[in-house]
Amino acid sequence: MTSQPTPPSRPTTPSWEDQEPWTAQRPPFPGTEHLNAAEVFSGPGYQAPRSTTDPVAVVALVLGVFSVVPGVGLLAAATGTWALRRQRGRWASALGMAWFAVVVGCTTSVVWLWAWWLYNALESR
Repeated sequence: MTSQPTPPSRPTTPSWEDQEPWTAQRPPFPGTEHLNAAEVFSGPGYQAPRSTTDPVAVVALVLGVFSVVPGVGLLAAATGTWALRRQRGRWASALGMAWFAVVVGCTTSVVWLWAWWLYNALESR
């Protein structure tokens, strides 16, 4: 005599009431963690979120403009690199400002180092 298996007393899949809310089930799409979902999906269709300007990139731009002062070019290049790293995975528009600071900061730093070397070389004659 073989015994029959007993059927389960409750369903194997949980009902919708037992599951967590939708936001708890899956993580947000990468790069959209800081967006306001009500702003994006409030109108008909998909509304592109407003782009923001990264304040670190603005600081890098200002330092890049003032990089004609000795030493400020290094600060501009470092701040621009920091701004570029902050841009990864964000919905912000400041890549141009950050790249400007990196390029101009590095260029003026090289020019200032070359001028300092040239001045010392001519002074020692």
